[in-house]
Amino acid sequence: MLMLDAFYVGFDYWNIFSIRNDMNAINSQKIQLQNAYKMVTEWISENGIPEVYNNPTHIGALVNYVFQGENKYNNIDIITIGTAILQANGRYDYQKKEIKPLIQD
Repeated sequence: MLMLDAFYVGFDYWNIFSIRNDMNAINSQKIQLQNAYKMVTEWISENGIPEVYNNPTHIGALVNYVFQGENKYNNIDIITIGTAILQANGRYDYQKKEIKPLIQD
């Protein structure tokens, strides 16, 4: 019985540790997502974007591109604008010609 109790105590501690790690990852990604949104909105206020992209769907796509480097719409303009935003924020490797989305930190 003592061995079974020790197992349960160990399992409980492992769960607590795992949950704490998950919460840390969630908090980190939340901050990165907020930073991506801030980068996009600052870019829009300073540089503007074509009117056709000034809507929640396309702004969300830009935030997603800056945050994850993904463009689910396969829209070349989202890639172009998103890359410019990343370049302006030092998130572009000019030697490799690759973006560095915020999630990569």
